Order: sequence, then C-alpha cells, then structure tokens
Amino acid sequence: MPQIAAGFGRCLRLLDGSQFSNVFKHRKPFHGKFFSVYTIPNNLEHPRIGLAVSKRVSKKAVERNRIKRQSRETFRCLQSELARMDFVVVAKVGCAGQENRVLCHELRKLWQRANSKCKDHSLRL
Repeated sequence: MPQIAAGFGRCLRLLDGSQFSNVFKHRKPFHGKFFSVYTIPNNLEHPRIGLAVSKRVSKKAVERNRIKRQSRETFRCLQSELARMDFVVVAKVGCAGQENRVLCHELRKLWQRANSKCKDHSLRL
C-alpha cells in the first residue's frame, strides 16, 4: 500500500483520459453549490482523485489553480478516511469568486457525503 499519510504521489491521481472517462461513464454523482464529485469503486488499496476545472469557471489560470489546490488539499487531509474509490471533482462556474474557507468547507462536506454513501459498496469488492 502506498504512503498516504502526508503525501500526494502519482498513485493517488487519475492520470489519463481513459480513467476520467471510466468515472464519468459509471459515476455516482454528489452535487454541491460550487462542486460536483463523481465516484466509482476501484480495485486498489487507496482512493484516487482527478480534477476538472475548465476555463468557464475562470479565465485566469491563477484562479483555476487555486481551486485545484484547495481540492487536492482537502483530499490529502481526508484520504486515510476515504473508501477505495476514484473521485473526480468538477468545479462549477460560481466557485472562482469564493474564499478558500468556503471552498474547503463544501469540499469536506462532499467528501464525507460521497464516502459515507459509497463506503459500503466499495467494501464488497
């Protein structure tokens, strides 16, 4: 099992389009005001994350990068508690103007909601 206590290595990320497509094809969605989180079970011993923040969310790369940093950080902090799932976080248009604490609060709620709904299913794999 990879070291998941503090790091965020390649093994914890969805890296190519086929992995994202698989999540979108077989997804279980969880929606919030600023984000949608899509999940599917994986056969690994750890959760993985993929991020999708389009130019529609913000034309400025610095804003899109800030949103991705917040998403990665909340995932990193909670990854030891998350089920063996692949998660794709999709940012919605209104999130660019929000403060970091608002984004973190919503992401934490979505992680916990997705985890509680999917944990039972992933344990049956």
